[in-house]
Amino acid sequence: MYRTARRFRAHRPQARLVLVTGRFSGELAEDLRTDRVDAALIRTPVDDDGLVVHEIDRHRLVAALPEEHPLAGRDTIDLAELAHDPFVTYPARRMAVMRTSVDAACLHAGFLPRIEQEAPETHTLLSLVGAGVGVGLALDATAELRTPGVVLVPLTDPPEVPLALAWKAGAVNPVLAGLLEAAGVGGAGVRGIGPV
Repeated sequence: MYRTARRFRAHRPQARLVLVTGRFSGELAEDLRTDRVDAALIRTPVDDDGLVVHEIDRHRLVAALPEEHPLAGRDTIDLAELAHDPFVTYPARRMAVMRTSVDAACLHAGFLPRIEQEAPETHTLLSLVGAGVGVGLALDATAELRTPGVVLVPLTDPPEVPLALAWKAGAVNPVLAGLLEAAGVGGAGVRGIGPV
């Protein structure tokens, strides 16, 4: 997001770029359909009815463990080794794709996670893990956050969660093409943008 915002502002200095945070992917998809936002970085899969969804990256799930956890010193762990630990995870009721990804990964490993607490976003999730509330699953990209008391340990068979840039099909905002170009998705001729 940082690189995209800088490129966009450099090429479109008169355009107003407002970043909205605190929304989960399913919520952002609905915001796109109702024209509350023009573009969104979302985790997929989501209900993409009426949207153009362009995958731009994939991130692996990793175990987020309190630093005193018995497995925190390992190079890798099998997700099944956390079957009896309490979990901190994302809320189920807010259309959080990450929650669906976590639940699916745990089911694939042979267990349902015992949810100790839900967190509204990644910083809070990692802070709760660092405080010893439970373990969690996060994306490998969260290593940049360097949360005190938290150790990120790769999984032996890590599921990947796609990251996509999405916009409403037929969108006519005249600066959307510039934003997509800044994100490396394409320019004015990109699929799903109406006449500008």
